[in-house]
Amino acid sequence: MSERMLQERAADALRRDGRIDASRISVAAKGGVVTLSGRVGSYAEKAIAARIVTALPGVRHVEEDLGIACRRPSPSVDHAIALRARVRLLRSPTFPGGIEVTVRNGRVTLKGCVANWHQAALAEAAVEDIRGVTGVDNLLTIGSAPANGPQPRPASRMH
Repeated sequence: MSERMLQERAADALRRDGRIDASRISVAAKGGVVTLSGRVGSYAEKAIAARIVTALPGVRHVEEDLGIACRRPSPSVDHAIALRARVRLLRSPTFPGGIEVTVRNGRVTLKGCVANWHQAALAEAAVEDIRGVTGVDNLLTIGSAPANGPQPRPASRMH
């Protein structure tokens, strides 16, 4: 498939998907690598755009250089995001509690200990689409640490 055709298919797939506004996303393709640049309305749209293009035949890799076009976060917005994130995590039967949520300038940081990698990924997914979130730092650790033993391993950053 030619680079131009891949570029057109990626742009068309983004325009057809109703979950994102693709009008401010530019697409380039070279050697199976598709680069997305521009601005989207939320962190969730950013992740969705990358997933849409990654799923296309002929795409080997997606370079994502998308910014988030939103109003400058304020302490009250950060507080509201943190509250929504905590409520989502507490209401989920997947998480035993104890996940610490902090937010600064719309960027959510998750800290604490979960049982496995799957729970760490689910915790991130639970908060990434909250309105106003500009990014997620997943600093959750896996397993429990004995009092004088080695510390739990940190989960890798998901985004």
